Amino acid sequence: LYIADNQLGDEGAIALARSRHLDTMSILKMSDNGIGPVGAAALANAPGLSGLSDLGLSNNPIGREGERALASSPYLSEYIRGRYGT
Repeated sequence: LYIADNQLGDEGAIALARSRHLDTMSILKMSDNGIGPVGAAALANAPGLSGLSDLGLSNNPIGREGERALASSPYLSEYIRGRYGT
């Protein structure tokens, strides 16, 4: 799913994280959407995203808090966690 530059913000990321259709996605690209640490944490804690092979959140103000949430996610792949574990 490619939904870049749609100004989803944290609310949109939270809504997506709660979706029951996440398990069908393998790629989620959400660059330039104004997603902050709260939205990043919601995505990190979404069990439905365990099948992702790629998660793109570039140009979003997720900050260190959001990076930490993604890096420690129990659901995201080791590859994705490693990209945010700086």
